[in-house]
Amino acid sequence: MSKSLDKEVARDRRMVADWLLWYEERKQEYEELREEILESSPAPLHDRVPVKGKISDITGQKGSMLGDKGKIEEWLNLCEEIEKRLPWKMQILLRLKRKYKVGVKGRPVRWLIALELSEEISRKIGKEWYIGEDGVDKWWQRVVTYGVILAAKRGLVK
Repeated sequence: MSKSLDKEVARDRRMVADWLLWYEERKQEYEELREEILESSPAPLHDRVPVKGKISDITGQKGSMLGDKGKIEEWLNLCEEIEKRLPWKMQILLRLKRKYKVGVKGRPVRWLIALELSEEISRKIGKEWYIGEDGVDKWWQRVVTYGVILAAKRGLVK
């Protein structure tokens, strides 16, 4: 039984939006885990128990653990690329969405994002500029769409 196309697309959009919104926290967790893996010392020889089918040498185990983190690194790289390639106004939007991400699902801060985005862009261009809540939503949908397309090209969504 196959999933409906709508459900598949919605899942991919949620996944990309989640990675974009929680990028900073995930990057920090990844770096901490990476350091922990690299700095971990091997257990004393008498504490080691051979396990059938597992990598027995410590260097190999660390390499395997880091290899498992490869997908996370690919997602982090994708988020960085998306952010760099966005037009500057959408970069501001992404920063604000990350700042207010906790309320984004229930949409109680859309007005605040619209207000701050309008103020920042107005300051930057030196004249009054306004975007409403619907405009913020449309821009965010474009950002997520860009992300889904790039993620699909890299095999991160299927």
